[in-house]
Amino acid sequence: MNRLIREKRTKVLVFVILLFAVNGVYSAVNSKFPNLLHLATNNGNEEVCVAFDEDAYSAVEWYYPIPEDETQLPKTDASYLPLPSTEYGCNFEEGRQCNKIWDLKNWTISIFTANNYIPIFDTRWDGFKIYVITNKTKINDNGFVIPEDANIGLSIRSAGSVDILLCKGFDPKSYPCYTITLGGNNHTEISIKKQGVKEKLSTYSNDFPILAEHEWKNFGLLVSKTGQIHLNEANTGNSYINVTDPKPFETLFLFMNSTSPSLWKIHKNQFLYTNTSQVVPFGPLLNVSSSTLCLSMYLMMCRNCSFYIYKDIDNDKEIVFEEHGANNSTLPTEWKHVKIIVENFTENAVQLYVKTKSNATDRFWAIDDVRTCHKNEFKINRLTKSDFAKTIDFVKAPYSCHTLNFPEWRPKRKLLPPPGLPMVFNVPSTTSITSHWTPLSQPYILKYEGSDLCSKDTTPRLSNQERLKSNGWVIIKPNEDILVIDKLIPFTSYAVKFIDPIYKMNKTYTVSTLPTDKPKMTEIPKFTIQPSSTEVSVSIPARLCNVSFGPLIYGIEIIGQIRRQIEIEHRNIKFENLEPFTNYTLSVQAARTNKKLNDSTARITTYYNFTTEPAVAAQMEFVELYEIGQTFASFRYKLPKQPRGKPISVQIMACATYVKECPPKVTTITQCKLWKDFYCVTIDNLVKQLYYTFKLSIRNNNTNSFGGEKVIIKQTVDQEPGIPTNLSYTVINCSNISETCNLNISWTHPYNQTGVIKLFEIFLLDSEPSFMEKAFIESRNYLSTYSYLIPFVPYAASYNLSIRACNDVHKGKFASISVKIDHIGQHINQTPEVIRTTDKSVTFQLPKSDYRLNSSTVTIIVQQDDNKVLNISPNLTLQTEDSLCLHKGTSWIAGEWQMLRTETTNITVGDNSSMFVTLANVTVANKPLFMNTYYCINFVIENIYRDIKHFRIYHKDRIFLKEAIHPIEPMPQVNTSNTSVIVVTVLGIVVFALIVVAAIFYFRRKQGRRRTHSDGEHIYEAMPDEECNNTYNVVYNAVYDKLTHD
Repeated sequence: MNRLIREKRTKVLVFVILLFAVNGVYSAVNSKFPNLLHLATNNGNEEVCVAFDEDAYSAVEWYYPIPEDETQLPKTDASYLPLPSTEYGCNFEEGRQCNKIWDLKNWTISIFTANNYIPIFDTRWDGFKIYVITNKTKINDNGFVIPEDANIGLSIRSAGSVDILLCKGFDPKSYPCYTITLGGNNHTEISIKKQGVKEKLSTYSNDFPILAEHEWKNFGLLVSKTGQIHLNEANTGNSYINVTDPKPFETLFLFMNSTSPSLWKIHKNQFLYTNTSQVVPFGPLLNVSSSTLCLSMYLMMCRNCSFYIYKDIDNDKEIVFEEHGANNSTLPTEWKHVKIIVENFTENAVQLYVKTKSNATDRFWAIDDVRTCHKNEFKINRLTKSDFAKTIDFVKAPYSCHTLNFPEWRPKRKLLPPPGLPMVFNVPSTTSITSHWTPLSQPYILKYEGSDLCSKDTTPRLSNQERLKSNGWVIIKPNEDILVIDKLIPFTSYAVKFIDPIYKMNKTYTVSTLPTDKPKMTEIPKFTIQPSSTEVSVSIPARLCNVSFGPLIYGIEIIGQIRRQIEIEHRNIKFENLEPFTNYTLSVQAARTNKKLNDSTARITTYYNFTTEPAVAAQMEFVELYEIGQTFASFRYKLPKQPRGKPISVQIMACATYVKECPPKVTTITQCKLWKDFYCVTIDNLVKQLYYTFKLSIRNNNTNSFGGEKVIIKQTVDQEPGIPTNLSYTVINCSNISETCNLNISWTHPYNQTGVIKLFEIFLLDSEPSFMEKAFIESRNYLSTYSYLIPFVPYAASYNLSIRACNDVHKGKFASISVKIDHIGQHINQTPEVIRTTDKSVTFQLPKSDYRLNSSTVTIIVQQDDNKVLNISPNLTLQTEDSLCLHKGTSWIAGEWQMLRTETTNITVGDNSSMFVTLANVTVANKPLFMNTYYCINFVIENIYRDIKHFRIYHKDRIFLKEAIHPIEPMPQVNTSNTSVIVVTVLGIVVFALIVVAAIFYFRRKQGRRRTHSDGEHIYEAMPDEECNNTYNVVYNAVYDKLTHD
């Protein structure tokens, strides 16, 4: 039994060991190791540790032999590449020059507070001072005062044990101390002892050594004013010592002591802080040379607090970074690394502002190590060996580097060959440069920077910010052999610098990106167009250097006329033999080469519209003297079809015979009131009875002289007026009571007027009554069209209408037309209405005849809507003038009827009567109509007024005769007495049935109640066959009688 138990335990133990082994291998495979590169240079005299990615912001620790004193320490330094700007950054260490430019309002540099000593394991750790403590070191030489409630960060390397002394005074020999021993006799214990107290206050034992010679061990030592002393491992948080002395020392000095050589770092760090909510400038003006703004800093802030960085350009605020403290955190004891990256940054320089905001009472914001950065930067830690270190055999004491938070992993050391840069080959495209080289085992930096095409002598000074900001740094990691630099500017010269950051060497190549295949519209400068009257000068400005993306070849053409092809060096060209005051379009085609200039897909075209300057105006056309009096003359004219400019004024000179001077009259060109196609001008103050020579000319805008003259000679005497034209009339307002209408007469102004018109005489003759009217013209206020109303002209009268123009001396010739006044039949309503239809006829009713008429006769023409007759007989059209409602179908005259003055007239179409029709001079039959047939009835009415006949036709279409509807035959009558007997019998049976049902229900209910009252101990059970029925599983009194059971 015992043997079996032991075998099982052995198997379980082996399984557990294997499980842990597999888990360890899995963890190792899946762990992310630090991205470090360890190189040895200068024949091994210098060690370089390169940290990439996030490890660039971690503390990097060097392992090297511990010397006997500080003079034997190697020189170490850490720097970021690409190098940050020295004009902006600051780490706020005491005595730094940058502290002056970072003198922010209400911000203070913290020098001696608890937060100055908190443990720090980022890149700032690299710069902490290293103390070499041996048994020869005077203990008083390395002491310092501890702030109240400080959590002091310490880093220690030692092969033996060390002591941390916390003393009441500045001399451990004169003042009592706490002594914290790390290591002890077996290197695995930590203890604390208070001077004057026999027993140790606390002791801690570990399975492994507390300190190590090859690795920095990091601790946090909390010393509070309440007497608490707490020592813990800073990286893991493991607590070693945690005691509280009821009688603590008021002031404590910290001293370092070691019996063997040891290295110490006290985490003392200065920073900039504020307790004020405010907005202040965030440092000095920040110059940004690239298109990416990158800032790096460390930030510490209180809970319920906010921290903003923003830019303010022309009152346009834009936040570039914001951070908010966690609500559940305590007063901050940790720093946070912040990296701010803003892409596509267009400003060359910007003033940033910081805003601190909080309503808390424990407000606190702190910043440290503010600097410009690069989004792909890396850190180089260098170690230069001292003379002491050179004497040590590297095999016995190898150097190594690792991150402080990952001490278990260290990169393999590689010996770098002597310095030398590889040959780099660069192949450009339009927007990229491809660089390739022989791969090497160390990192390189490739820096590229676009140059400005604009020279400093250009006026105005142009600067291409897009090219200037087209720069950057690219990190080339070991064993890479090709790099594509993209997002470059076409047609730009780039300085491509290949940098060896280890040996600090570089080589620069000048590479130009290729031009674009097709020019951009922004590349084409604005041409200067200077036209004259017959030519145009085109001035081509110099190429805009700030927006040029390749060479330019121009093809310039005045569309439809002249084409020129020029190189960009030609600055001015001229096109001649143009027409004055003519619109032209100048086409400018731009391409990279002559060949591409003929390719529509590889060129762009710009159009310029221009108008040549006006020349001296041409002669006016169709000049006529249309009116002359004794003291004035009026002319009409048209502008020339090609005026060679924009005519704006007209000049007229009236030169009398034997008179030397004839001053011109200049006036604005004005359109004629009477003739819209002409322009008119009048000259006054002439002398009567003289012969004048009239000279007329026009002037174009922006010209100094008038054009060719038109000459007309005429004497200033009264002339006979011309004949009115376009004489017409309209009969209006015909009365429904009287026997008159109004006559509206209209005519146009005489085109060939010549003489002055004072009035128009109007004659209406050849009928009674006759009319003679006068239409007066006041002060030559002529109209293009005149109208005149003559009232009370009798119906049906015929006149001769004549009109002439007159002045004081002459009467013009007549213009005449014949006038026919409307017949009264045109203005009365005689519309028939359908009043009755049968299966064979239709009856219509016509209104009374107008009392003013002599007579009214109605002739009816019936038309059947069919295709039997395709052409209507001319004998049927009568006086309708082909206005029958149908142009085909069977048609006939139904008859003729006289309309009465005293009453309405009823006419039946289809009554089979016959009568004589005077209008057709024939006897007709009023034939019956057919059912289910469409008809159109035409009413031809002859009205006679003053023995003058007038015909008018009315239509009634879509007349349809349906089949006559016969009355419905009545149903046979039912015997009323038999029906009554049946109803009474049925009702009696229904009533009797209801009474029987009610009686049965009453007796059954009464019997059930009597059983209930007579026996109170009834026991009801379910019947045997009821158990299968889930619905009725209960026995009711109303259903079952009295039941018994055993």
